[in-house]
Amino acid sequence: MEAAKQWIEQECEKKVFSFAIKHTKPNKNANRGADSWHKKIIYVCRRGATGGTKKYTKKNDNSRKIPTVKAECRCRLTLTLFPNKDTVLGTYAPGHSHDLGAVNARFARISEKSRQQIEGMLRMGIEPMKVLEHVRGRSYDEETLQDSNPETVTRAEFISRADVRRVEKMIEQETIRLAQHDGPSVLKWVDELRKQGHYLTFWLYTGMPCAWMISSDGTEETVSLFLESIHSRFPDINPEYFMTDKDYAQINSIGRVHPSAEILLCWWHVLHAWQQHISITAYPEVWRLMKTWVRITDASEFSERWASIKAIAPASVIEYLEKNWMPITKMWSAVYRTERTIFQDCDTNMLVEAWHHLLKGKFMQGKRNRRLDHLVYILIKQTIPHFIHRHRAQEHGFEGPDLEAQERLRIESLAKLITTADIHQSDVEASMFTVKSQTNRNKTYTVDIDAYDCTCPSFPKVLLCKHIYAVQLHFPELCQPVPCSTLDISPADTFEVNGPITQPSPKESPSDLDSDTTNSRLIAETISSLSSLVCRLKDTQKLPLDPAELKSLKETVDGMLVASLAEDDILPRPVRIAPNQHTWSETGMTMGQVKGKRKTTHTDPYGGGERSGKKARPDALQVTSAPLQSMPAQPINTVNQPPSSTTADVVFDPATFDLRDHDALHKLKRPQLNKLCARYGVSAGNRNADIIARLQALIPSQHIST
Repeated sequence: MEAAKQWIEQECEKKVFSFAIKHTKPNKNANRGADSWHKKIIYVCRRGATGGTKKYTKKNDNSRKIPTVKAECRCRLTLTLFPNKDTVLGTYAPGHSHDLGAVNARFARISEKSRQQIEGMLRMGIEPMKVLEHVRGRSYDEETLQDSNPETVTRAEFISRADVRRVEKMIEQETIRLAQHDGPSVLKWVDELRKQGHYLTFWLYTGMPCAWMISSDGTEETVSLFLESIHSRFPDINPEYFMTDKDYAQINSIGRVHPSAEILLCWWHVLHAWQQHISITAYPEVWRLMKTWVRITDASEFSERWASIKAIAPASVIEYLEKNWMPITKMWSAVYRTERTIFQDCDTNMLVEAWHHLLKGKFMQGKRNRRLDHLVYILIKQTIPHFIHRHRAQEHGFEGPDLEAQERLRIESLAKLITTADIHQSDVEASMFTVKSQTNRNKTYTVDIDAYDCTCPSFPKVLLCKHIYAVQLHFPELCQPVPCSTLDISPADTFEVNGPITQPSPKESPSDLDSDTTNSRLIAETISSLSSLVCRLKDTQKLPLDPAELKSLKETVDGMLVASLAEDDILPRPVRIAPNQHTWSETGMTMGQVKGKRKTTHTDPYGGGERSGKKARPDALQVTSAPLQSMPAQPINTVNQPPSSTTADVVFDPATFDLRDHDALHKLKRPQLNKLCARYGVSAGNRNADIIARLQALIPSQHIST
């Protein structure tokens, strides 16, 4: 039977068509002898009829890329199988009613050999596009196309990404079984996860998501149910901090389930909410003070900054802050975020949004998902292994040092910049020091070596700071510093740790060493010396150079290079060519006008691409120091004449322009409208008509000219 299948595959590949099994006919004769056949397999051409009338009714008359396969083909192959025999009797009627070869390739199916090859590569984890490239072979290379015969084609040349995807789905169905509605599948997943103990496994690795909440709403009742479920399973685990974006459904639920936890607000969302209630272009100084206000750690300085904001901010903004934000200062002010470790020092929940991007882009491949059971499968079978791999890689140094080791290494490098003049030892107690701040020279910090403590705000992060380390460096007799590089788990046999290769000891004799060892040592020493010389030659001002010595050195090096070339090496010496840099301007001039990237109008990092002041009151949209009513009355005919295009920037004065002149306002061009917007604190975005409408909205009704 295997030989028969092989013949069928060769026949289909040679003539470019496909067989399909019409039916299998068993021998039902009860009185058949021992040598009688017991089964017949009837193959027909795929373009023939495989059996009965289809019940499917075509719903539309849309045209198809490939027309119907059916051509009433009469080609037929009958294989007769006998019991207790390896012989297969075949009857073949090769009469096709359609053309064969290249014209029939689009109607043929993928061969079983190609299908098995695709399946094997997908099971090995090879990317679908790499699978497609391998299966097609070199069919579309330029050299192959020149030597190929257009009339000789194979079905494998036309395998598409959709064909690979069909095989991929077949493999997924072995592990993913989806019900018509995802409810039954989700319940089966929950039972299976309970049996596997996933509720406990989530806590074996620190720094990993302990649970996910998948819900169609985020009401207080739903969030409370989720937190209570987690707390009931793990009553001994009480989180110290929660961070949210001022969602009171989350805040109330957290306060009910974990009353001792500290609730923090994300700084980005805080500043984003503030920006919606004030125009940052009209009040740039107020916005600058507000951005730094949240980061102030001193209580008195925090109060002074609040007083400065109230002195220049609009009344509506002050009312908004006093009503919505001042009662919950502990949630967002940096005054209440001191004495935290490096692992607690997080001021935004944007990392969660970054995780959502990873989930949608990498694990879900950017495809829209409507099934809950498929999401559960991805979280359990792909996401958990991903986090376990990242955690183990971090433990074994593949991801570099962790946050604490990075901070300590940074402290070590900064401490070396502190001089002895900035450190003063106490006359009363030898272990007490005062160290000047490197950022604010009017401030000093107290260092206690015996207690190993410092009054600077950076000390609680890793229980170390640059002031303590600087004291240890300059007063080693009191406390010898421990290099922070010991926290790095990278191997110690690296060039960065050991430095350049040292010269051999003069006591060693080359005659005592093996010839191979001697050559290797000489080559290493030569490379080290040449590398050091190259570094010194780059700084010609510090190195006295003799032209004769340089010429002799160059001739020696060139001679060694020529001698080292192989006899069959016919390639010339490589020529270093500078990379193609800064040539786009010349290319653009040659190509003519090229449309560039679309510029973002609102670029403030806390705006999220939105215009500031979307929820602001009128007094927070424009500066009221220059009211419209105080504009001097000017004759319309002399002042509001639209300036010409050549003298527009010279003649136009926004201070004397009368907004009540409707015709002159509509004749202004974009630069003049921008000047008016800057004067009255109006947004200059969108079309000219929108800008004019915003400017006319500033005119009091009693001053509209008739």
